[in-house]
Amino acid sequence: MKMAYFFDPETLEHTYDQIQVEADENGEYQLPVHGTWKRPAKGENEYFILALWNSETEEWEEGGTPREPEPYQPSDAETLGQELAIEKLNRMELQISTDELGRQLAEEKLKTLAKDSQLQQQEQSIQELGQQIAQMRLQNLLNEGSK
Repeated sequence: MKMAYFFDPETLEHTYDQIQVEADENGEYQLPVHGTWKRPAKGENEYFILALWNSETEEWEEGGTPREPEPYQPSDAETLGQELAIEKLNRMELQISTDELGRQLAEEKLKTLAKDSQLQQQEQSIQELGQQIAQMRLQNLLNEGSK
């Protein structure tokens, strides 16, 4: 078994792909297209940072161009999870707003009830005063009549 290393046919840069090639029935190895048997390394424990295939010398050398980092693409599950979290936050905000409005409405209702209660007390006090005045007048009339 032999290891084949691949390079991009246009840029000749190492693709970081490799496969193990099995020998055929004759014991020969078939080199894949755009591949080489040579490992992209300078030595035993030295590696190229950006390996570039030199087709004239049929050797790897340093000099490839760094790849542009690909922008992060969240998976469908991550996107769905994020959307669910946003929906939950929106629902919580709506619940908080609804609770706040309910609290404000209850406060207004209590104020109205307090005013109504106060008005009823005032009305009752006025009626009691009216009755007292009426009794006093009646008593005055009775006192004047008995004289």
